[in-house]
Formats: sequence, structure tokens, C-alpha cells
Amino acid sequence: MRPLFALLAMAFAVPAAADVVAATSRGVVVAHDGVVDLHSNGRRVWSAPGVDEPGNIIGGEGRVAILDPWANRARVVSLRDGTGTTFATGESPVGGVFAGGDLYLIARDANRVERIAVDGSHHSVGVAPDPAFIGVSAGSVYVYSRVSGVLQEIALGENLSIARQASVPPYASDMEVDGRAAYLIYPRDAKLVTVNLDKFEIATTAAVGGAPADIAIARRGTALSAPLIAVADPAAKRVWMTEGAQSVGAAFGRGFLRGFLGLGLFRPRSADFPRGIDRVVAGDGVTLSFDTSSGTLYRMGRPKVSVLAERLDPQAFAIANGKIVFWSHGALHEVPYAVRPLQK
Repeated sequence: MRPLFALLAMAFAVPAAADVVAATSRGVVVAHDGVVDLHSNGRRVWSAPGVDEPGNIIGGEGRVAILDPWANRARVVSLRDGTGTTFATGESPVGGVFAGGDLYLIARDANRVERIAVDGSHHSVGVAPDPAFIGVSAGSVYVYSRVSGVLQEIALGENLSIARQASVPPYASDMEVDGRAAYLIYPRDAKLVTVNLDKFEIATTAAVGGAPADIAIARRGTALSAPLIAVADPAAKRVWMTEGAQSVGAAFGRGFLRGFLGLGLFRPRSADFPRGIDRVVAGDGVTLSFDTSSGTLYRMGRPKVSVLAERLDPQAFAIANGKIVFWSHGALHEVPYAVRPLQK
């Protein structure tokens, strides 16, 4: 079964053209039906032209980028009034980050990372084949390429070039960057690999679940506490929680991650999830899980798991300033929540 889940996880890493929702500092952005809207305090602030087939929204300070991986377009929009510019990109822009004020995009099928600067200038650099995931930390952008099993570092600045690269296992289904660590999850081998970004080498490898497909940072790490990582495991129909790297001195000095045993498992009172949970999203003390096959969105908590919505598009929900928001039947729905400290 693991090879099947590995293929499914790789398919889920490609954004689907549908309704897309993202939380920003000014409100909730929704891309749908060729337009992009900003919602705040229960009302629509503005509506502006978007892209035909939105696959992802990248949030930045004062701006967002809506990616269309089928038309090879990125539209960068001001959060203030919705004005924006559409840029042509390389083949299949599937992900990106804002860093240093500039937008960095993965053009997956072109094997390139592209930078769209604040002034509109456009630069690119070649990366290893099949770049799939991108993250940013401490003045550098990190790109993971699946087929080749390569993690590459691109330093921010005028010169767009590869600063360092490391060999890591291929075919990860997700990557998250937190502090000076990158976490890679592998469905086929049921492994969580942690990369030390200071030394730029694999720090630890830990077994997890049956065929884990997705991860999220449920709690950011600090100098005194480790990050908490949520791991979606569709094979086990569960979401596991485990601690990640704490600090260079405290965590990497130990030379291993704590195992999953004893660190907690979300299990509803009645039963585990009825279907395989293949996505997990976390933030602000809230953890959401998603079943792509049915479009079911769950809020995870103790002692139970609650169904929030069904038949949603895969990117149509977000956690935003005390509310869980999702786009369904042409409207934005909001579910307020009380922030509670995460427990292990």
C-alpha cells in the first residue's frame, strides 16, 4: 500500500485549480472564478481581476501572489486596494514565498526558481530536477527537488545563485522549514527526515506511521521549546504529533528527535478518522485536517474531532486571526474559536 500512498501524496503536492483561500495581515484573500477578493470583519473589502485557474496563493507583507500553474502566470496584488500585475512564469509555478520583499517562485517543469522583485524585474536560476517545495529562513530560500533528492539554498540578494546543496532522500511528499531546520516526510519509507540548515546535512531520521503524507508546524520552536509537528497519516487514518528540533545546542547536540511514542496521538472518542487524512494545517493553537477524497475538513481537538465542512476544494480553507475560514457555495464562512495551548 505504501507505493500507492506515495503516488497519491505526490499528486496532492500539485495545487488543484479551484477556489483558493489564504489568511493575510489585512484579512482573508479568496481566489475564485477569475477574480480575487479581500474579506475583513465579515465583509468584502474589494474585488479585483485574478487568474483563470488559481492553484495557490502566496502571502506577503502588503501583497499576495496568485499562481496559475496551467497558464504559467503569477498575479501579484496589493492588499491595500487590489491593484496588481500579471507576470509570465516558467512552466508550472506550483509554490513560492515572499522573502526580502521579493517573490520567489518554483517553476516545477522548467526546473527553475524565479524571483520577481519589488520593482517588477524578473530573474531566474536553474535548480535540480522536479523542484516541489520551497521555504525561507534567516535570509535564505530553500528548495527541495523530489526526483533528484536534492535540497538547495539560495541566498537573498542581487545575485540569484545556488549557495549550497545537500543530498537527501528523494520522493518526499512535503517539506516545512522552521528556524534552522527543514523537515521532510516520506510516505513510502514512513520516515521524517530533519535537515540541520546550519551544517546543511541530515541531522535525524525517525520512523512515523504507515504512509505519512503531509506535515505542518503546529507550534513554532523557540530558544527554550521545541516545535510541535503534526503528521497526517492516511494509511493509519490518524494525525500524529511529535516534537521537532529545539535548537542547535539543545536538539542537534542530542543527535536525535524524540520518538513518537509517548508524545501524543489525536484519537476521537468514537473512532479514528473514517477516511485517510492526507493534509494537515496548523496555526494559532488550532490544527485542521483534510480528507481530499471527500473534501471533508475537520478540526482536531481533545477529546474529539469535529467536522467543519464537506465537499470543499483542497485549498479552500485557512486559519485566520481567531477564525477558521472556508469558501463554499460561493460564500466565505467563518467559525470563531478560542485559542487553547497545544498539548502533547
